[in-house]
Amino acid sequence: MIAYANDHLAADAKLLGLFMGNRRYYSDRDLVFGRNLFLKIVRNADAFTPIRDALKQQGFSHLLIRFDLFNNWADRQFSAEEKKRLKDFFARDVKQVVSSGGFGLFELLAIPKAY
Repeated sequence: MIAYANDHLAADAKLLGLFMGNRRYYSDRDLVFGRNLFLKIVRNADAFTPIRDALKQQGFSHLLIRFDLFNNWADRQFSAEEKKRLKDFFARDVKQVVSSGGFGLFELLAIPKAY
């Protein structure tokens, strides 16, 4: 997945890695491992500050996720309301770029412009 990101994402892409192990040295892109940051963002998100917007404000453009570990962790960490918020985030605010071998790369969709 990291090799795919190196080959296909813009040089200025910033990725949030969730349960990717300590594989930063493979990445030619800015890759931050931030399970605690993601936890805080999901818990602090509300209808006025979606998860996507908070991630974008931190400069992230993409997520790299190991599905099995992420799903297990999320199931234990989040309340029912937070799980719904997370489900909505993945349904509305990201686009899956590629997945393989239990890993996925997601692009954060643009924040709509206010008119």
